Amino acid sequence: MWTNFSNQHLSLSSDQLHIWSVCKNAHEDRLATYWNLLDASERARALKYRFQKDRSCFIIARGVLRLLLGNYLKSAPDQIEFQFGYNGKPFVQNYGALQFNISHSGDTILLGFIQEHTIGIDVEYTKRKVDVKKIAKLFFSEEEVTSLFALDHTYHTQAFYNCWTRKEAFIKAMGSGLAFPLDQFVVSLDSTKEATLIDTKWDKKEKEKWMLHAIEPRKDYIGAVSVKGNVSGITSWRYQ
Repeated sequence: MWTNFSNQHLSLSSDQLHIWSVCKNAHEDRLATYWNLLDASERARALKYRFQKDRSCFIIARGVLRLLLGNYLKSAPDQIEFQFGYNGKPFVQNYGALQFNISHSGDTILLGFIQEHTIGIDVEYTKRKVDVKKIAKLFFSEEEVTSLFALDHTYHTQAFYNCWTRKEAFIKAMGSGLAFPLDQFVVSLDSTKEATLIDTKWDKKEKEKWMLHAIEPRKDYIGAVSVKGNVSGITSWRYQ
């Protein structure tokens, strides 16, 4: 269940996960406000986008990220300094305990926040035309491909995006990027069952250290979040 955010003060205990959903189209009229929060490197990056819709999405995503971080950290949003780890994953300088990740697709932005644990999040628009069979055979594990095509064909697209977002969230949490072999771990993809990291082929015990959680932010969107460690509670917010 999603809760509408009303500018209250935010706090986050070590075993709590906060997920945020943002509709980009509802924030277009605040572009100037978000732009003023960005630092020079973020503005330069925004201007590199060829299409206005992509530029706007980046500005809104970074602006909301700064506002939420400012609330969690009790800091001025425009004074937050980002550092970047392996494969460009951002973190906040001098606030190592708070971990976050961000993803966007279409007009939906997802953000995840947690204390101390590494986190990855992903969202995908499911109405985009993709060759499910071709992509699955190229990138999914043998077990995932078998599970996917064992389902009735009417469920293939949803199961495909379940699998893709869960795998993407996991490798983002690991900080590995798409250079990590996607066939070396196995995730669940059936919507009727809990999201699970089924196998990590390089170390059979590694899967026990991770949590996967499926996200349905809006109609026609599927997402997932992955966290290394135990999570006792999840709160899902809509940032309006």
